[in-house]
Amino acid sequence: MTQLVLIHGVTGVGKTSLALSLRNSVEKDGGYFVSGQFHSITPYAPGPNRTNHHHQHLPRQNFHNNSWAAAWNGFCAQVMARGKAAALRPLILDLVGGGEARRLVRLMPQLGPILGDDETNKDKNNHHHYQSHHDHVVKTWLPPEEERASSFISSEAILQFHSLLRLFVQAVSSFASSQQSPIVFFLDDLHWADESSLDLFGTLVNDHATHNNNNNNSQRQGGAGRGGFLFLCTMRDDADTELMERQLSCLGRTVELARIHLDVFSEAQVYTILSAILLVPANGEPNPNANNNTNNNNNKNHHLEKKQMLQVLTNTVGRQTKGNIFFILEFLRTLVEENILRFDDDNNHHQDEWNWDNDEIDIEFHDIKDVLRFRLQKLSHSTQMLLKAAACLGSTTLNAELLSKLMIVKEEEEGRKEEEQQQQQQQAPAGSRGSIVKLLEAARDRRILVYNKNNEDDCDYEDTITATNNNKSFEFAHDGIKDVVYNLIPPNEQEKFHYQLGRRLWKAYPAEKLLHTDHPGDDIMYLIVDQLIMGQSQIKSKREQSAVAKLCLQSGIMAMRQSSFRTAYTYIIQGIQLLGPQRWQDDYHLCLSIYNFAAEVAYCTAKFDSVFRFVHEIFEHAKSFHDTLHAQGTHVYALGGSGRMKEAIECDLKVLKRLGVEFPAQVHIRDVEKGLKKTKKLLKGRSMESLLRLPPLNDPTTIAAMHMLNLLLLYAFLSRMELAPHVGFKMVEITVERGVCPASCIGFSIYAMVLCSLGNEIEEGYRYGKLAMAMHEKTGAKAWLCRVSATYYGCVHGWKRPAKEAINALQRAYRVGVECGDIEFAMVNANFAVWSKFQYESLPALDRELARLEDRMKFYGQETNLKMIYPFWQLLNNLMGNARDDPTKLIGDFYDETKSDDTCLKTVQSWSCSYRSILSYFVGDYDQALNETEGYEVLITHPFGAGDVAIVIFFDALANLAQAAKNKNRRKCIARAAKGLKRISLWAKQAPLNFLGKQYLLEAEMAIVKQRDHSAALAKYTSAVAVSQKAGRLMECALANERAARHFLNAGDLETGTPFLQDAIRLYKEWGGVLKLSLLSKEFGPRVLGAVVDHV
Repeated sequence: MTQLVLIHGVTGVGKTSLALSLRNSVEKDGGYFVSGQFHSITPYAPGPNRTNHHHQHLPRQNFHNNSWAAAWNGFCAQVMARGKAAALRPLILDLVGGGEARRLVRLMPQLGPILGDDETNKDKNNHHHYQSHHDHVVKTWLPPEEERASSFISSEAILQFHSLLRLFVQAVSSFASSQQSPIVFFLDDLHWADESSLDLFGTLVNDHATHNNNNNNSQRQGGAGRGGFLFLCTMRDDADTELMERQLSCLGRTVELARIHLDVFSEAQVYTILSAILLVPANGEPNPNANNNTNNNNNKNHHLEKKQMLQVLTNTVGRQTKGNIFFILEFLRTLVEENILRFDDDNNHHQDEWNWDNDEIDIEFHDIKDVLRFRLQKLSHSTQMLLKAAACLGSTTLNAELLSKLMIVKEEEEGRKEEEQQQQQQQAPAGSRGSIVKLLEAARDRRILVYNKNNEDDCDYEDTITATNNNKSFEFAHDGIKDVVYNLIPPNEQEKFHYQLGRRLWKAYPAEKLLHTDHPGDDIMYLIVDQLIMGQSQIKSKREQSAVAKLCLQSGIMAMRQSSFRTAYTYIIQGIQLLGPQRWQDDYHLCLSIYNFAAEVAYCTAKFDSVFRFVHEIFEHAKSFHDTLHAQGTHVYALGGSGRMKEAIECDLKVLKRLGVEFPAQVHIRDVEKGLKKTKKLLKGRSMESLLRLPPLNDPTTIAAMHMLNLLLLYAFLSRMELAPHVGFKMVEITVERGVCPASCIGFSIYAMVLCSLGNEIEEGYRYGKLAMAMHEKTGAKAWLCRVSATYYGCVHGWKRPAKEAINALQRAYRVGVECGDIEFAMVNANFAVWSKFQYESLPALDRELARLEDRMKFYGQETNLKMIYPFWQLLNNLMGNARDDPTKLIGDFYDETKSDDTCLKTVQSWSCSYRSILSYFVGDYDQALNETEGYEVLITHPFGAGDVAIVIFFDALANLAQAAKNKNRRKCIARAAKGLKRISLWAKQAPLNFLGKQYLLEAEMAIVKQRDHSAALAKYTSAVAVSQKAGRLMECALANERAARHFLNAGDLETGTPFLQDAIRLYKEWGGVLKLSLLSKEFGPRVLGAVVDHV
């Protein structure tokens, strides 16, 4: 079933009209048509008339959460109107929660009545806004006083809104199913959406697709039902669609996508349209509906003449409108208004018909601009200037308050004296809100504007881009009209026009208004900078150039905090271009801030060459080593993210040495125990409470060292594993001796990881892991959540708590990292989350998730993280039956072990060996499984994560027991398996849902190999199945059933073995393990499987 429909084409071909034509049929069927729209914030059509090419690349994306909120606000109003609030309310409270749902009410007021007065008024005094002032991601981009001012919008606010909206939409989906009411969610002009909004869009589509896939069986059994959910969107082909196409490409792998392309009409089609509208039969025959009392010959001659007139009109209309249906209709309307096209109900032919003069049309109108110009000339000069200003601002919906700041008609244009102008302004201020609304009404009368139907005028924003008068708001009747209005500004005056608008806005809104805003919907800063940039040829003085460059920096930071990295990059490049060749001498501190920010945002957009260029500019002009520290960190990030791991580590170590932190030239894995003992001694006698009360670290040099140590950790784990624990120990040492900083939590989480995995001190390690999280929360640095979560939830949490609990936390950390721009650590969290799902979720579901993750990693240029996922992805595909030849080899569409270049990533090599061992065990090649031992041995001996270590040891022990059962190296294999079983048994006491199933399965296999105790084995197999099932470990449960079935069937006990085999086949099928199903079929044959396959 199609889940996503994209209607695309150039502007004016009827995309929105086609989509909205579904509304009546959907609502007639008892469904809901939910619609929202994205808007540009700069004009669309500056291109052809521009002399400076960079103007064509200004940001044109929407940052509003209210685009989403307005859509669902309308849905809530529909629910209330139909009396269905009682059905929706419990679903929202169950999935979203009463307290969290109240947060949505601020953006979606119509949700309030659905929740009820008790819910919306509860804890009113404790209402939390969508903002956190702790998320200082960009601390070094601005001087301290401006850094505080720059915390106007928090990425955490956007993240919270997106998370809540996901839950809300899930509740709506359940509501649609329970009410058997189809829902069409229509998003208009999705090409204007920014990265963050597109991510949310993709997430919502994938959430629903996953929900549908999980319920396919029940739908087939119970009927398709009427509660479907269709995503419908429109996109302009003539806009910048790179981001949108990337998202659609990714979605196309996981959902059914249908594309509908609308094109302009050919001349023959234009002729047919005009024939139908003007009541002229296309075949030249008389109109059968007309009153015809003349003789047939005269009638035929008249209609032949009309057909010829229509052909001439068609040529004119086609030439001037290019076959665009919107402009065709506007052209005809204007002809009617000018009485050039008229309807005659009394003429010589005694029939009602349309008449026109083709020569007059050709004289009056040369192109579609003339059509709009005619209409605009009917408006006052002030209204024309207002519309031009609105077109320059670019937003489709008009804000009377904002326009009132701009609507100051120039004296020379009006020919007024200053005294006369002041007198008139005192009588009726030209810039007053009331007068602006009157001008907007006048433009509406000429169909330049229409009322904005989507806006309810009740969103809780002071300055939302909306103008209301008696609950009415306005927008351009069509993007095409807005574009034409903009182009009515003479090309040689456009830059000056933009510049003047920017200056007026800048003067009207003081700095504190721009920097201290409570709502992510406020775009005043963007509007000011956009206008100034588009008129930058008018910026002459160095002082003004520096001031505008600073505004570009502030706008870039705003965009960065809203996760619109491409837009942030565009702003900062404009800022750099405004600074002159002597920029470092003229304004050193501004240059330092701009280039630091430019390097970081270039990293977030995978422009690594630009990163290196920007940081080297800083290295060349910095006055001190301290001034280069932020750039040094960005440099290391870029080296590691682009796959240059060895260089990243060397660069990091050099910086650390200059900061007074050194490591021995040779560090061995055996030295970890020494470092562990030293750290234990340092912490001896210190309680967790006393560590939380450590004083803050204030020394900038030491803080920089902590940051560089944190960067070093990731690359050490991937390439020099023996170094990683020592980095963590050093961070703990600095924290205890010198004070706490945001990076301190990372050091303690590494220490906790080593305690758990190497020292087997799980209780103590878990306590220090919790301390790390508490330390993070106390420092309040949201940017570090992604980093500490990767270590704690990926490597510590699973030793004590159910591993499944960590998945949501890792996914949240991934989203926080992307929102904050901490891309590399965001992808590390995503890697951990997908790996954690290996034993819980189906292989096809993981395959789809990896496809989405690959797309994001490619988008952000994360070469290192890509190298980490490809071997695992190939493992999944081999298990799904998609291996090219030998299923035990990692050779396929995603990874080729014979061609891989992972020499710098020892971790990738080790994991590839473990994956081959797992595949070999699954196919029954135990010799090959054990041949990989040397390659993955470091994963067992090196301290890493609970899930990672356990699954490697688990399959290693299974392979050794299977080999011992064949009397091959029996004693050695049993001893190694017993060692692995001992470790897993120890861990099972701490986290039974994670390890007890593995323990029971190994004990069952051990009972058979050592004692041939079938009764004890049956009990252990049964326990392994039960515990794995309770824990939701799909793969582990299937494997336990298979091993039990294999043992008893090979022993001839069909009665005991058959139920195990039935369950194994069912579970492997649910897991998507096609490889295993095929092998079982071949091994046991139709004699045993006959009844089993029929049953399944």
